[in-house]
Amino acid sequence: MGGCPTAVMARPVARRTAALTMCQRRTTITRMKQLCIAVLVVGLATGCGRRPEPTRVGMLTDKNMKQLTVVPASINGVEGRFVVDTGAHVSYVDHAFARKIGLMPEAAIVLDTNLRDLCTASISSFRIADVEWGCDRMFVATMGYGDQFNGMIGMDLLARQPFAIDYKNATFTLNPDHLEGDVIPFEYRDDRIYVEVSVDGVEIVLPFDTGSTRNSVNAEQWKRLETNGVAVVSKYDIIGTVDGIRPQLVRVLRAGQIQLGPFETAKIDFMQMDRPALGVRYLEGYLLTIDTASRRMYFKPPSD
Repeated sequence: MGGCPTAVMARPVARRTAALTMCQRRTTITRMKQLCIAVLVVGLATGCGRRPEPTRVGMLTDKNMKQLTVVPASINGVEGRFVVDTGAHVSYVDHAFARKIGLMPEAAIVLDTNLRDLCTASISSFRIADVEWGCDRMFVATMGYGDQFNGMIGMDLLARQPFAIDYKNATFTLNPDHLEGDVIPFEYRDDRIYVEVSVDGVEIVLPFDTGSTRNSVNAEQWKRLETNGVAVVSKYDIIGTVDGIRPQLVRVLRAGQIQLGPFETAKIDFMQMDRPALGVRYLEGYLLTIDTASRRMYFKPPSD
């Protein structure tokens, strides 16, 4: 479905008593070529091979988590607030929203995630604006954010087509019409994007995570950075968990400089978490364009 029609060549007809003349052979080959060209033209006329048009939607904001990448999306025609989360390898909807729109969760399943009460449900449609993603099932899990967010769009869907995030102008674009900025090398494994960054001269690898408001490192990375002289400070921060959102006094590593590709940024804080992330507090300084299938990612500082 959605692919180009395939021209099927008929098997040679058994020869009769006389062989085809050279002229007849040429005529037959010419007609077969014409048939192939006609099939290709029909496919192109119906849209096959045509680059999808860009689809732009305005990003939504929240008073407590303004920096998250949140877009309107609909399941079975009912719109909700979904986080564009490159740090999640699966997409899912919150149990409360699933009940609201009448989804029937099925048997619980186990995946290598930190999601609670994970199961699946059948759906008929999942859309962002006029783009239908062709999903017939969706994971259902407990998010714990109330009505702030109704689900997550993970890399199982985001990897299907290029997308761009413009934090300055608060827009999310599917199938952007052009790629802007400097190329940022990345590795795609375990359905996640990983980038190498230099933190005060120490090289570490972090998941590229638009679903995290802050930057974080794991215990091993924290030890390496602290040992190499990155300062440890305490500050209050608003922490969101599955149990709610509240201010907490936390210890952070305060890097003097972080470098990603050709870009250098001063004074970046890192929390310690089991799952490290290069989050939106760093990423919001750029226009991001990602084409996972082609292994291309571009960063561009926003124009003034």
